[in-house]
This record gives sequence, C-alpha cells and structure tokens, in this order.
Amino acid sequence: MSEPNGKNNGRKPARKTPEIRPAVAKSTKKEMEDRIQFAMKLICDGRQTWEIRRRFKEKYAGRNGKPIASRTINGYLARARERLLESVEISKVEMSSQLAAILHQTITDPAATVRDKQRGVKLLADLFGIRAPLMIAQTDSAGNDLYRQALKDLSREELKLLATAHERMKRMARGGSANGMPACLS
Repeated sequence: MSEPNGKNNGRKPARKTPEIRPAVAKSTKKEMEDRIQFAMKLICDGRQTWEIRRRFKEKYAGRNGKPIASRTINGYLARARERLLESVEISKVEMSSQLAAILHQTITDPAATVRDKQRGVKLLADLFGIRAPLMIAQTDSAGNDLYRQALKDLSREELKLLATAHERMKRMARGGSANGMPACLS
C-alpha cells in the first residue's frame, strides 16, 4: 500500500496479517466419552475438583504435548455431573431429605469425631439455608460504620433519591428494567 519511497500518501498503513497457528486436532467422540466416564468415576469416589483436575492433567495430555486445560476439564466435569444427575431416579426434594437424615445421624452419632459433627452441622445449615450471611461493614479506625454516618448527613430529598435508585436496582436484578417495564418490553 505504501509508495516505493516510504510515503503512503496520507493513507493508513496496511494491516499485518495475523500469524496462522497450526490447527489442533479435536478429541474423538470415544476419547471424550472416556474422559467423561473418568470424571464420573472420580466424582463418585468423592474426589474434590482440584484433585480431579490434577488427575486429568496427569492422565491426559493435549495433542501438542501440553497438559489439558482446566477449562476443558471443567467442561468434562459439567457433562459428568449432568449424566450423574440424570442417572439418579429421585427428585431433589427426596435427595435433600435423605441427605438431611444422614447428616442428622452423623451429628447424633456418639462415635463420630467432633470435626465430623461440625461438618454435619454446617452442611445441614447450608442445606436448609439457615446459615447467617457474612456481613462486612466499612468502618473507620474507631469502629464506626461509615455508611451510616454518610446517610445521617443527607437531606430527605437525597434519601428519597437513593431509595428510588435502590428500588430500580432491585427491579433490574429480578429481570425487569429500570423504568418498571419488563426487560423484553422496554
């Protein structure tokens, strides 16, 4: 695009062509199925996600010799979990009640360790959604809540404006729009 003397007559220089990478061969359907089955086995064995990733990287290498990417492993894990859920023939409600019974049994078992009982209580509270959320407040060096102090300094009009903005944000979080209309209609 440029002239032989190095000038381009006011035009932009030509764009460089991107480097072409060699195509990476995709896994075959059989390989994918083997990896999903491997993930299902590890999940059923009670392995944690970090351990499953480590085992995947040890067992399977990418086509270029590099370890398999964590993102790819996450895809296999998602498929494995979907299949495991499909294979279970009870509903989530029934599963929750069975889990609650097992956890209650663990908590009341005199032979269980204190750690197991604490875990059981935590899991049971999570199951029923009764654990208190963690609250973090911005405070000054004396421990005074900075937001409360700032709100005390606002006028009634400014507080109404904040309340209106808060309501709009709640509507938007529920799938609506800021003006109160459903998002699909606005």
